Amino acid sequence: MDEPHFNKTLGRVVIRFRILGWCFLTVGGAMCIGFFFTAFNPTGKITINGVPTYDLHAKLKAAIFTIIFPLLGAFLALLPREKLESLVRPLLKNAADFYEGIFGPKG
Repeated sequence: MDEPHFNKTLGRVVIRFRILGWCFLTVGGAMCIGFFFTAFNPTGKITINGVPTYDLHAKLKAAIFTIIFPLLGAFLALLPREKLESLVRPLLKNAADFYEGIFGPKG
């Protein structure tokens, strides 16, 4: 892949990662808030493996698990562009080499 095309594609991929980060941040944040409100509501129940439960520990485990999503979203959305490009560049380069290995050079 030639350098100008690679840089243009890299810019697009970085923008997509930022959009994905903001989606994870908003949806994951809403899930996290909802699960924490449910966890501390004594009449709140969640369903685990088809069984409704009011157990505080099970609700807290679900709430703590959902923290992963806003954290990942904040990482992708708020990381400086240079650092995000340095993380995405090898992935994109490997994908381009794989594609060229299967289908031949583009052009």
